[in-house]
Amino acid sequence: MYLFGTWLGQRYGTNGVVTRLLGASTVGRAAVADFTGKSFDRVVAEWQLALYVNAVGGSSLYGYNDLDLRHTYSYASPLAPVGLTGPKVTANTGTVPFTTPTLAIAPYACAYVEITNGPTVGPVTFSVPTAVSSFLIYR
Repeated sequence: MYLFGTWLGQRYGTNGVVTRLLGASTVGRAAVADFTGKSFDRVVAEWQLALYVNAVGGSSLYGYNDLDLRHTYSYASPLAPVGLTGPKVTANTGTVPFTTPTLAIAPYACAYVEITNGPTVGPVTFSVPTAVSSFLIYR
C-alpha cells in the first residue's frame, strides 16, 4: 500500500499530499475515484503500468519522482543495502511462438509478460479471460 499511496500522492495530490483524499466523505475505491477524477480500475491500471515502466523523476504518470524500483539503495552502517528488482516479469526465451505458464491473478493484481525477439511484422496474440485487461507496451 505504501507504493500505491506514494504514487497516488505524487501523481494526483497537491505537492505529493493526499489531504483531500484523507478528508473525503467517501471511502475505499469511491474515495480514490473522487480524488483522481478517474475510475478506481483506471487508476490501479495506471499504477500497475508505472511499476513496470519505472520512469524515475519528472512528472511522468508511469513512475515515481524519487524512487527507482530497480536500484540498490545503500545506508550507513550497520544497515545493509537494499536492492529493489521491480515487479516479477515472466519472459520468453527469445523464441516465438511463446506460451506463458498459467498465471493465476487475483482481483486488482497484475502479471507482467515480456516478449523479446517477437515478429517484426504481424500481430502478437494474447488470450486472456474477458474480465482481464491487457496492455501492450512497445519499445
